[in-house]
Amino acid sequence: MFILMTNDDGIDSSGLRLLVREAVRRGHRVLCCAPAAQQSAASQRIQLNTPIMVHRVPDLEGAEAWAVSGTPADCVRIALELCDCRPDVCVSGINDGENAGCAVFYSGTIAAAREGAMHGIPAFAVSIMPHADEEMTAALADRALTLAEHCRLDRFPRLAVVNLNAPALPADSWKGIRYCPVSQAFYRDTYERRTSPRGQDYFWLSAGLPMETPEPGTDYDLLRQGYLTVSVLGGYSDMNAQADRFLTLDPQESCHAR
Repeated sequence: MFILMTNDDGIDSSGLRLLVREAVRRGHRVLCCAPAAQQSAASQRIQLNTPIMVHRVPDLEGAEAWAVSGTPADCVRIALELCDCRPDVCVSGINDGENAGCAVFYSGTIAAAREGAMHGIPAFAVSIMPHADEEMTAALADRALTLAEHCRLDRFPRLAVVNLNAPALPADSWKGIRYCPVSQAFYRDTYERRTSPRGQDYFWLSAGLPMETPEPGTDYDLLRQGYLTVSVLGGYSDMNAQADRFLTLDPQESCHAR
């Protein structure tokens, strides 16, 4: 396979390098295009008003690699300008920290994968919970690439992203892999308000990520139990099908609204 690899932790991320190393070891062609600096929580942002600088990174685990001054989504868009043919698959990660629950809306890791999916490329986002060591991360790289190799890439729905998360445990302690819905439990973090010596108010996001209790059987719940989780993220919301449950606007009247 020809694999486009990216992330949001940056080109020097150990998770990215372990993923690239495993893919090259398996004989895949890899184009790695990742942010030059940390871009966590960048979501789907792209740069519109500033040039995007790129430079070639020599000897990144045997893959062609580029560091990009833009966002994770920018990296995928630039990669498609740099490659000589369309990649078979886009793999984003391995992220240092899980991307489950509401994190899927903030994550640059998932946004990069989604950018690939938006361009019609089957896409995978891969993340592991904090404090994972190299052995745990390498085991997840093996599992992620095996999953990609065994997928029917020709049947991937447009805009679908396979979101794979792992607990920070030795591979022989993983309880298995579970397909599951994304938790709707939201973060309950707050901001600490401070005043600078010059009298300017500013805010720091508080430490830690307190969260509502995840629903049983969702990704966050299963990760905390020691399972690998797979959730397929779609493109656009299907909430229109449920609109009559919470909207009172008459669709016929809305056609004539001025």
